[in-house]
Amino acid sequence: MKSLDAFVQLLEVFEGDEQDFRHMRPDADRVHNDGFWFVDLNSHRTLVLLHFSEGLAEFVWLGNHADYERIFKNNKSEIESWLRARFYIE
Repeated sequence: MKSLDAFVQLLEVFEGDEQDFRHMRPDADRVHNDGFWFVDLNSHRTLVLLHFSEGLAEFVWLGNHADYERIFKNNKSEIESWLRARFYIE
């Protein structure tokens, strides 16, 4: 999956904060104030849920758009519930 590989390479050299990430990926959607973002990689509608913390980006969830709609229901409240259930947030 070329777009995922390219995205990982971009993150490996990324040195900045969430604001810098927002400028680099204006399509990114901040879904929680604790540093969680969704990014659409545009290949097979692959979505990535990232968490930025202490200068690191962690892949929290990766799936296709159908999985995203089934699990998160296009709803930030569902995303927050999912994050809480997995102890990413309190």
